Amino acid sequence: MVRDGCHHEYNSGVMLFQPSATNFRQMVKMVAGAMTGNTTKMHDQPIINHVYEGRITELDKITVADNCMDPTGRLHKHACHRPCKEVVVSHFTGLPKPARADVDFLDIVRRPHSPTQHCFATNHGSCSAWASYYCDLRANRKSLTKHLRRSIGATGDCCHSPGRKSDPAVCRDECPSQVMFESDQTFHFLGVFNKTSIVPDIVKHAARPIYSGPNGARWRTCFTSSQRCAGLWAPM
Repeated sequence: MVRDGCHHEYNSGVMLFQPSATNFRQMVKMVAGAMTGNTTKMHDQPIINHVYEGRITELDKITVADNCMDPTGRLHKHACHRPCKEVVVSHFTGLPKPARADVDFLDIVRRPHSPTQHCFATNHGSCSAWASYYCDLRANRKSLTKHLRRSIGATGDCCHSPGRKSDPAVCRDECPSQVMFESDQTFHFLGVFNKTSIVPDIVKHAARPIYSGPNGARWRTCFTSSQRCAGLWAPM
């Protein structure tokens, strides 16, 4: 198993273990206690960590390739969160999962640029693999549940990496080269803003484009949703 990010316990998303009837009975007993209210409610991970405490071998300490959780946002620079390299198993942490049979959510999953908006500073891990995963779902939809097959069919084609001319329009970054605000009581910086070539910071700017506007004002980030842009303003 691998450490669960900056937490003390190990992550149960991927593990290799030797079956044991004794350990199984102990875990079932803890589950029963949680379900009946006799013990504190807990999910599988704390139970597994408790039963195997002192007997867990940490996998791949350097690359965490066997259970990559790909941290995003403010946690990205923490020493306990290591970047994923040569990934063997990519772990989709957080809810909902990218295989959720929901057309609206699957439409987010298939877009390569969506994870920056929907995963930044959240507990969602491996969001960068969402679009590729959606392509795999479409390619293997005969093996999926009827409900998920219908949802994928209603969502549409996948976005390839690198992109192809035949990919749907939603696969491209929707942030325009220029935006204009004529009236908005929320912000003081109104007018035309042009997308710059400034390299955005993955944490401060969520890796989104930076816009430059009147009087040196800059729009730090550009998130897109339903072809609308919204962002954080600041003079720089």
